[in-house]
Amino acid sequence: MALDRVGIATNVCEAVSERYTVKSACAASGITNTAFYNWVKEDPTIADLYKTAKELARQVLNDELVKRAETAVEKAINCSTLQTVKSTKSIYKFNDAGEKMLTGVEVTERELPVNPVLLMFVLQNCAADRYGQHAQKVEPTETVHPDSEVYDLTPLPETTA
Repeated sequence: MALDRVGIATNVCEAVSERYTVKSACAASGITNTAFYNWVKEDPTIADLYKTAKELARQVLNDELVKRAETAVEKAINCSTLQTVKSTKSIYKFNDAGEKMLTGVEVTERELPVNPVLLMFVLQNCAADRYGQHAQKVEPTETVHPDSEVYDLTPLPETTA
C-alpha cells in the first residue's frame, strides 16, 4: 500500500504550524523526520506546505512574544515581577503494534519572571528582517585627529649586556 505523502505531510505541517517540532509531528503521523525532509526536497507541493507551516509558526511565535513583551512592559510599569506562561507537552503511548502514537497534550501554567531582554533576542532571531539589528558598516579612514599624538611603533634594537 502506497503512502499518501501529501496527506501525511499536511498533517505534519499542521502540527508544525501549531509550534510542534517536526520530529514530534512526524512521530505522531507515523513517519520519520528524515523521510519528511526527503519529501520536502523531492516534492514542491510538500515543500510549499512546509514553508507555509514554518511561516505560520513564526507568526504565532511572533504574536505570542509581542503579547509577552507588552505584558512585561505593563507589569514593569506596575512593579510586578512575574507573568503567567503556558507550556505544552505532548503525551505519547505505544499501541499494540508497537507504534508510538500521540494520545494527548498536557498544558501547564507557570509564573515566570518578566524578561523583556530575552524576548528581544528571540524576536531578533525569529524575525530578523523586522526586529534585527540595523548595523551600519563603518569604513576605516586614514585621517588622524589633529590633537592626537603620533607614536613610533618600530621595535627597539636589542641590546647585549
